[in-house]
Amino acid sequence: MEVLKHLEILLKEQKIKEAEKFLKEKLKSFLNLTFKERLTFTKMRKKGSHFSLNNISSVLVVSCHNIKHMKKVLKSEASLILFNLEDGVKEEYKDLARLILIYFLLNFDINKPYLIRINKDKNFLEDLYQILSLNPMGIRIPKTNLEDIYLFSNLIEKYLNKDDFLLGISIETKESVKNINLLLKIVKEKFKNVLV
Repeated sequence: MEVLKHLEILLKEQKIKEAEKFLKEKLKSFLNLTFKERLTFTKMRKKGSHFSLNNISSVLVVSCHNIKHMKKVLKSEASLILFNLEDGVKEEYKDLARLILIYFLLNFDINKPYLIRINKDKNFLEDLYQILSLNPMGIRIPKTNLEDIYLFSNLIEKYLNKDDFLLGISIETKESVKNINLLLKIVKEKFKNVLV
């Protein structure tokens, strides 16, 4: 908790880059691992977190750059946690938010289902690389399209246990609304656990 207290102080003083540097130092041994080494490490740590979408009655959405909100996850009675790296995080906090989430998932037990809402902008590939290497329970894709489904399906199949993976999709664009039937058909063929 000392790390989180220090981060809160830095963020209160708007020292974003200093907070990033501090966290990178704390996470250095993990961040220096290759993608496959990270997966091996996180798979060893992952407890059998099986869940049913039928049991989800409430969702706690937390912006990952907000330490106060992140700490609420540890005590929350929500049945699903949505860690937000996307629109709930200002651009200048995006890298720091990702680091805070990595630190949080490596250092605290989250004993309930969670999704990580990644960015679909210039941070997309970095989010994807960093987050998939954590062996997450699930990812929520903003502005989902058919290409996303195929990309995620291939990545999840190659690196993670697809049967335990929760894919959240967001129908937010004209294209996805227009293709909603096809999109849902393909998603349900490729993933066992889907949240729309």
